[in-house]
Amino acid sequence: MSKAIFAFLGLLVMCFAPLLVKGQEMPARTIRWNSVYSTRFDDGSEEKYFNFDSMAVDPAHKLPVYLEKISCAGNTEMAGFIIDSIEYQPLTDVESSVILNSGEALDDSVQYNFHLTGSGNDKFLILSLLPFRKNSLTGEFEKVIRFTLAPGNLVSGTKSLVASSHDYAAHSVLAQGKWIKLGFTQGGVCKLTYNDVQSFGFDMAALDPRTIKIFGNGSGMLPESNQVSRYDDLAENSILVQGEPDAKFDAGDYILFYVSPQIKWKYNTSQGVWEHVTNIYSDTTFVFLTAGSGVGKRITGISSTALDATVEVNTFEDYALHETDQVNLIGSGRRWFGEIFDLTTQYSFNFNFPGIVNSSEVSVRVVAAARSTISSSFTITAGGQSWPVSASPISTYYNSAFASGANSFQKVPASGESQVVSVTYNKPLSSSKGWLDYVELNAQRSLNFTQGQMAFRNSGASGAGQVAQYQLGNASSSVSVWDVTNPVKVRSVITELAGSVLKFRLPADTIREFMAFDGTSFISPASSKNVVNQDLHALQTPDLLIIAPPVFMEQAVRLAAMHNQDDDLSTTIITPETIYNEFSSGSQDVTAIRDFLKMFYDRKSTEGKLPYLLLFGDGSYDYKDFHKENTNFVNTFQSPESFDPVHSYTYDDYFGFLDDNEGTGSFDMVDIGIGRLPVKSVDEATALVDKILFYAGKNSAVQGDWRNTITFVADDEDDNEHMSQADLLAGYIDAGYQRFNIDKIYLDSYQQSATPSGNRYPDVNKAITQRIEKGTLIMNYTGHGGETGWAHEEVLQLSDINSWSNREKMPVFVTATCEFSRYDDPERTSAGEQVLLNPLGGGIALFTTSRPTFGTPNLSINKSFYKYAIPAPGTSRTRMGDIIRDAKRESGSDENGRKFVLLGDPALQIATPQLKVVTTQINNKPVGSDPDTLSALTKITITGIIADAANNKEAGFNGSLTVSVFDKPVQVTTLANDGGSPFTFSLQKNLLYKGHVEVKDGAFIFTFIVPRDISYRYGFGKISYYAQNGEQDASGSYENIVIGGDGENAEADNSGPVISLYMNDLYFINGGTTDENPALIGLVADKSGINTAGTGIGHDLVAVLDDNYDAPFVLNDYYESDVNTYENGRILFPFVGLPEGAHKVLVKAWDVYNNSSEATLDFMVVPSGNFIMENVMNFPNPFSEYTDIAYSHNQQGKLLATTVMIYSLSGKPVITLYQEGQDFGSRSLPVRWNGRSTSGIPAAAGIYIYKITSVTSDGLSATKSGKLIYTR
Repeated sequence: MSKAIFAFLGLLVMCFAPLLVKGQEMPARTIRWNSVYSTRFDDGSEEKYFNFDSMAVDPAHKLPVYLEKISCAGNTEMAGFIIDSIEYQPLTDVESSVILNSGEALDDSVQYNFHLTGSGNDKFLILSLLPFRKNSLTGEFEKVIRFTLAPGNLVSGTKSLVASSHDYAAHSVLAQGKWIKLGFTQGGVCKLTYNDVQSFGFDMAALDPRTIKIFGNGSGMLPESNQVSRYDDLAENSILVQGEPDAKFDAGDYILFYVSPQIKWKYNTSQGVWEHVTNIYSDTTFVFLTAGSGVGKRITGISSTALDATVEVNTFEDYALHETDQVNLIGSGRRWFGEIFDLTTQYSFNFNFPGIVNSSEVSVRVVAAARSTISSSFTITAGGQSWPVSASPISTYYNSAFASGANSFQKVPASGESQVVSVTYNKPLSSSKGWLDYVELNAQRSLNFTQGQMAFRNSGASGAGQVAQYQLGNASSSVSVWDVTNPVKVRSVITELAGSVLKFRLPADTIREFMAFDGTSFISPASSKNVVNQDLHALQTPDLLIIAPPVFMEQAVRLAAMHNQDDDLSTTIITPETIYNEFSSGSQDVTAIRDFLKMFYDRKSTEGKLPYLLLFGDGSYDYKDFHKENTNFVNTFQSPESFDPVHSYTYDDYFGFLDDNEGTGSFDMVDIGIGRLPVKSVDEATALVDKILFYAGKNSAVQGDWRNTITFVADDEDDNEHMSQADLLAGYIDAGYQRFNIDKIYLDSYQQSATPSGNRYPDVNKAITQRIEKGTLIMNYTGHGGETGWAHEEVLQLSDINSWSNREKMPVFVTATCEFSRYDDPERTSAGEQVLLNPLGGGIALFTTSRPTFGTPNLSINKSFYKYAIPAPGTSRTRMGDIIRDAKRESGSDENGRKFVLLGDPALQIATPQLKVVTTQINNKPVGSDPDTLSALTKITITGIIADAANNKEAGFNGSLTVSVFDKPVQVTTLANDGGSPFTFSLQKNLLYKGHVEVKDGAFIFTFIVPRDISYRYGFGKISYYAQNGEQDASGSYENIVIGGDGENAEADNSGPVISLYMNDLYFINGGTTDENPALIGLVADKSGINTAGTGIGHDLVAVLDDNYDAPFVLNDYYESDVNTYENGRILFPFVGLPEGAHKVLVKAWDVYNNSSEATLDFMVVPSGNFIMENVMNFPNPFSEYTDIAYSHNQQGKLLATTVMIYSLSGKPVITLYQEGQDFGSRSLPVRWNGRSTSGIPAAAGIYIYKITSVTSDGLSATKSGKLIYTR
């Protein structure tokens, strides 16, 4: 046992979990440890991981932590916490090896911390506990298995949980007047002349120079912490205007003002040097020029103080920097590197410091990185000295750090005004490589003016009570000195010139920054543009905020209109630049977007909350467009870590960290629902908005029983970890949401094949694609993955995704895998993005990962997803943004959770049916507590109703019902393809009957015969329902039925089914042409119904292609009975990727009595890359009123533009007809001619020639001719 007392870094909170009473301990926490699991990689390496409940990732540690979210009670005083009664257990040898390989430093006590976070009024304390220690007595590693948590003593002087108030301007200064946005790529004093101002479009005759104003907030990145103050809107700057007395801005008049550079320098008191801070988002500082309303703010003078000087300043601290950005080592994080040490291993850099103090030292900081599997080093040479800088070796394990840092700080003697720094990489292996981040120097210079402009400062002169006497040598009367310490409030220093020395005396309590200039050179704007008046500060809080660049504005407006009209959501669309103008002084900055949202959030008490944010455009880790084809349409937030792919990440949650104490914490909680549409072109934006509008539409095209299915796909290996997790999720759905049908595609239950490229599961690829085409509400994957697909066996590849054509059945994807949707890489469109961007289908949204993740924390957020994704029957559908926000808050939002993003529209509702389907009678007997039995060959009649949440009949509901009757669940044991133990899971998939029935006035009735091929043992089956009427839909299930046994008094039936086969549509002619992806259609009839049970050996409904009886296609799931009958039905099965040439398909069907029949169909496959047009004809022919002209083709599913030109026998044009449409069958949409000419006059009776030409959307074309007879 041991006791540890926590001191909370100055922000301690008394939080109360249920049943906690002050002075009492909380119930003991028990950490449930699971077996260490292993992951094998393609190169044969293996890595082991810990696995315990409530496991999470904390960037402060290399090992996983225990994470707990504790609810805080109100605005209480804050206190410490005591972790008490810790129980430990020794680690096994395998577990100890994981500790050693991690590199985590452990001592005798456990390490933990607390973080205050929350959302709105809900406050939480996050406990992050590293549950390991190294026992100082035994030297052995141990793990925590149990501990208690109790409140400690109250701490005085701590903060409360009440959010601080923020004052926001009611209107932006940009709301009125003429504004010019000026961009500067360097800092200093700028001069705008008469000609400059005139070129900006100002009316010079009416311009009163007294009203000229410059606005801007300086430079540098905005603070990420919400607690740090910042400017709200644009601040007016102090400027100098020459020519004000006559109230006219004449030739020769000018404006002077100071521009702060984007590279900021901060003083490091411990090392006594200045360190640069690069603005990672922008190299340009912007100011805003306006005139015409009121007198502007002017630079005022500051006189020397009468106080005696305590220090004389005749030197100053100068600094210099060499930094170029060429490469981001892992395509993630904020750090960019310049020079590459590979073929060239040495670089030299020259820095010039005029008037350097020779007796002083020059500080040299070199920051670099190296990638080498053995230790390597750099040699730095400067000031006549050389010294080594080591770089640790990197591991070749999957997802280990790509490179290691090599940082050096050294002071060397000043060796003249020219300082040369050489950096050499001592390359130990041919594969070793180095990169330079930057070289930074500090030097002491004599305070002598060097012409033009010169900035200076002296940290040694500053301090409490200090008064500095500054002496600027080599000066003249033309030299001016400005105090630019506050770049918004510049002041002119009143100096005294004594010979060539300018003197002034000022208090130096803090370090002051000065700019001296002589008027011989000024900086100029690198860019200028007119700013359209804007006023974000005056906006009312919307329900949905869309941030979209101008290029996507038209499509954003379409989407907003849908939500406004159909969902009654108020929407606002804003461009990123508009936000930057008001919240980051015009410079790109991700925090500006967050601050804009926080303005709405802080106003929520009076205006309502902001629920949803949609980022309409792709993002990129490249903020500054180093890539030619960059995709930085709407900013991403990148983590500081840039070496380790596990701890380097991007996430959009940052925009939703809106509470006052958030912004920089590891466990901040997102407060709004955020989604992103990662589009990179207008075509992608148009297609994706089309998909969203189609999915959200109330029409029968998107309604179907696919909305009743949730599919779980699970990887193999890793001690069955992925299958166990997927099965746990499936069990959660099956237990709590019985109206959904579960499909399971577990890799290890399929036969694995060895190929030259590695092991593969071809049948899994097929099963996933078939499920996508059949439809599923949610497609959930658990396992390994990457930017190009799922699993080492590549069960989902880009070619699979791009082949999908399921626009009417688009699922929501949940992918608990690594970086499947790495959306911020400008050089690659990830597999997850392609799922969303597939214009013909794919997915409608993805709850997905952008970086490598861990399995156990993935499971936590995956479970939370289902808790919030599925509403109770009869209640409102949930929106995507609510789901991801609440799931993240539920699971604690650790580093692992932040890698989960929503690619999709956060205001879109998941298409769960809203009404209920209720079973009322079976065989004319009301359903009750006693189960009904369905035995083989018995005729069953079922009645029911469509109902609301309270089981009240929806009498106005008229539509259709799809019913699926399932046999008992079966146990499936996997094959242990990769060794280890088989895994057994339950699957209820064998269909006894599937059909359609009319719903009239909210009621339905249907009949079917139970197949002979049921499993005769008794057990509970399931009836699944889906109903729709084009406006509303409903779902339900009935599980209180027992299936088994043999029925009595069954009627005799000795005849097999009647089968008719077609391809693509019912116009297909035997021997006709299709593309490589045809759809088999089979019309099947039998007086007893068709057997699809799948339990009788050899009695499946199958298709055999080209006499390959060893690989039949099982069609049980692809057969459905026709409306209001079980005697007739239809097969609809998609073939994929058939080779070119002649083919034959045989279909064998069994009725429920096990009588069989066969039918065959011949067809010719011509790849869709060749447009085949055949069987051109018109009907009727001859005709008197109208005739339809059509043809057969192999361009199924494509948009066809068809032109028909009709001529007389003499060749005279009569009329040209045009039609555009999408053909899903092999027969074209007919083009109708009514016998009239272009002028509308009936043509003469006789024979006519027509020429028909069709062009596909991708440019393929075909032309044929024919004759028709018009009789009038």
